[in-house]
Order: sequence, then C-alpha cells, then structure tokens
Amino acid sequence: GSLLFAPPGAGGAGASPHYLFVTLGDGGGGGDPQRTGQNGQEWLGSILRVDVSRDDFTDDDERNYALIDDGANVAGALPEIWSTGWRNAYRCHFDTAPPHALFCGDVGQNAWEEMTSVSLLGGASASRNAGWSCTEGVVSYRSRCDAPTDYRAPLFVYENTGSTSIIGGPVVRRGADARLHGKLLLADYRKCVQWKDTKYVNVPCASNSWLTAIDETLSGGFAPLDTAVSTESPAVTRIFLQEASGGEVPTRSSNDELWSIDEDPNSGDVYVATARTSGVWRVVAPARCGIDAPPPPPPP
Repeated sequence: GSLLFAPPGAGGAGASPHYLFVTLGDGGGGGDPQRTGQNGQEWLGSILRVDVSRDDFTDDDERNYALIDDGANVAGALPEIWSTGWRNAYRCHFDTAPPHALFCGDVGQNAWEEMTSVSLLGGASASRNAGWSCTEGVVSYRSRCDAPTDYRAPLFVYENTGSTSIIGGPVVRRGADARLHGKLLLADYRKCVQWKDTKYVNVPCASNSWLTAIDETLSGGFAPLDTAVSTESPAVTRIFLQEASGGEVPTRSSNDELWSIDEDPNSGDVYVATARTSGVWRVVAPARCGIDAPPPPPPP
C-alpha cells in the first residue's frame, strides 16, 4: 500500500496539504472471499482520505484524524473512503502537474496487472471505483456482480504469466533525462513487459528492459486502453537501463527484482530500487555517463 499527500496546489479533493491518502488491499485470501472490494462498509479494498491536522476522535487513541465533509468521498460508504474497488493498490503517485491525478499500480489476482488513475476533481459522483473484484483489468472476474457503469477503466493492462506483479511509478515532468518527460512509468517485479501476439504480457527478460513508459495523448492526459486484446500501442515503449560504467548491457535476470520507482521531489530525477547489488539507481540521460547513445533495442 501507500501513504501519501496530494501535491501543493492540487484542487478538488486534494485541496488541503493536510489530507492524507491511504491505500489498503482487499484483505487477502485469494479472489476477495470477503467481498471487500465493492463493500463500502469496509476499509479494505479502498483508498481512504482523512485530515491529519485535526482530531474528531479525541477519545480514541487509534483514530487521530478528522473526517473531511466536502462531499467528495464515496456516497453511502464509510466516511473515510474516497475510492473503492482495489485489490492491492501498490506504489501510488500523484502527478505533479494539474489536475494532479493519482496513479496506482493495482496488483492482479492471477491474470491481469493494471495501472489506473483517479481524479482529484469532482464530488462523490466522480468515477473512483476501480472495479475489483467484479473486474480484473478490463475483463469480468465475478459473474454475479452487478454491472454499474462507473468502473474506472485502467490506463494500461498486461497479462501476468505467473508469480510476479506490477510496480506503479510516477508521471515524469522534469529531471535529468528529458526523454522521460511526459511519460507514466511502471514496471514488473521480476519480468519484462512487452507486446506478444495480441496483448501486453510479462515474460522472462531477453534484454535489459527495466521500465515501461506510457506517453500522454496529444490532447494531454492519459487515455485508457479500450481492451486487453487490441493492437500494439505506439504510446507504450520500453526503457532500457545501462549502468554508468558503460560496456556490455547485461540481460535482466529473474533475480533482478524491481522494488520501487520514484522521483526526487526537488530535482524530479527518477530513481529505481532493485535487487541488482541491492542498489538504488538514478536515471539520467546517457550523455551524463559518457554514453553516446541509449542501449540498442533487443533483436526482433
């Protein structure tokens, strides 16, 4: 899960710098057996939003916060719930550019990993239901669910071929490598995400491809992919990383786990935490490391 505050200047539901957002998984057990994902009377499977500058529960040592009565949380749900329908919203980031949407990687059950955004704008009627466990990615998961029309469509999905998960990253707006500006980053914990036949999948790496980047549309913002089975999108690219020492680009192995992607709040530089030498790596333009060009793509 994640604990985070909306960036300065965010409007709508994130107007106050004292509003804390908390992401919670569905409670486990496989397949949401407690049905918490669509149960607004349970915190599990939700994103909570509370005001930590005040205390509405002075007699309760475990609830040191205040409720936010601005009409933006989910109608009819517990008063802390701002968004529902999450299996395990993992590694979430607010966009530093307006309108400061929240981007989360949602770890799938068995079949699909997804990247979903939620707007800070709009009241309780805004679409903030990510769909779990009625949907996984863009496909139906539980057949006996009602079919509301307000499920939040994922921005990106890929098929999980086993024993791994999505790692959500930020939208890069500045920093040392201008090639990343305007791109939403994500990664897979152990594998490489790439196009195969009719969909994006995670497969054992045959290259040093660590990150996946999604470009903004020409009109600005990020548009959901309509289906899990479609044509390869030119907006989706792979990012190949090479260590500053140069030389041969090693293939990323299954032991090269990627734990987190984040950015420096001051410089905007992107950092990647990995199991390779248990390192935290800063992503910079190749010229900063004396490398003439980025690593070549793998052979077809």
